[in-house]
Amino acid sequence: FCGQHHVTRLWFKSNPNAEAEYLKSVAKITDALIAHRGQNKHLRNKIIFTIPVVFHILHEDGPENISDAQILDQMRILNRDYQKLNADTINVAPSFKNNIAVVGFEFVLATIDPNGKCTNGIMRYYDQNTNWDANKIDNFTYTWPQDKYLNIYIVKKINIAPAYTYLPGTPIPAKADVIVCESIYTGSIGTATFDSRAITHEVGHWFGLPHTWGITNAPGVACGDDFVSDTPITKGFVNCTQNSKICNPTIEENFQNYMDYTPCKHMFTNGQ
Repeated sequence: FCGQHHVTRLWFKSNPNAEAEYLKSVAKITDALIAHRGQNKHLRNKIIFTIPVVFHILHEDGPENISDAQILDQMRILNRDYQKLNADTINVAPSFKNNIAVVGFEFVLATIDPNGKCTNGIMRYYDQNTNWDANKIDNFTYTWPQDKYLNIYIVKKINIAPAYTYLPGTPIPAKADVIVCESIYTGSIGTATFDSRAITHEVGHWFGLPHTWGITNAPGVACGDDFVSDTPITKGFVNCTQNSKICNPTIEENFQNYMDYTPCKHMFTNGQ
C-alpha cells in the first residue's frame, strides 16, 4: 500500500485548518470540471505537457544508490503508462476498453538546475535519511522548486509504505511537495524485482488523484468516491478479480486503475 493517506492524515491532525483547505480545493476543481466538461476533447491523444523530473537519491553506498540505467528505466515506465503505450491494456476489462486515457504528459529528466546550470536530473547524496521517516516533515533538504520540477526522492526504506506523496490542496511546505519511493520499487531493472507501477501511482496522487475509493488507505472496507465521474463508486481492490460489481450489482468497477491497489494496474480513465 502507499503512504499517501498516512502522511495526509498526520498533516491534517497537526494543522487543524488543512483538511478544510483541501476540501475547498477539491470543490473548486470539481466545479471547474463540471463547467468545462467536454471542452477539451480535441486535446486527447496529444502530448501537451512536458514535466521536468529530478531524482534525489539518498544512499549510504549500498544497493539503494541505484544506477542511472534504473532511473532511465523508471522514466520509460512513466512515459509508457501516461501515454497509453503499455501493451497490457489488451487485458483491460471490456467495459473500460474504450475509456483508457492518453494523459498527455511527457516526463523528461531535467537538463537545467535551479541555478541555470546543466544537469542530468539525477542527484546523489550520502545521507543517513535513506532510512526515511515519513512522520517527519523536515528531511526534504534537497527539493528543487516544486513549481518547476517534479522531485522524486529515492531511499532505501520508508517506515510506513513503499512510496508516498501529498495530495495538492493540502497546504504543506513547498519543500515537502515531492514523491518519496523505495529504491526497489523504482523501474524494472537493477534492484527492482518487478515492473513497478509505484511511481505511476504516486505521480497520480501528486497531480491530484485520490485512490479510486477516496482519500483513505482502506481498500475493501467501504464504497467511496474519488470525485471522478467515470470511475465508478468502489471499495477498491487488492487482488485482480472477475467479480468487480461490489458496490452496485449492475456496474462493473475499475479494479485495473492505476489508482487502485491491484497488481493488474493498466490504465487511467479519461475523466482522471
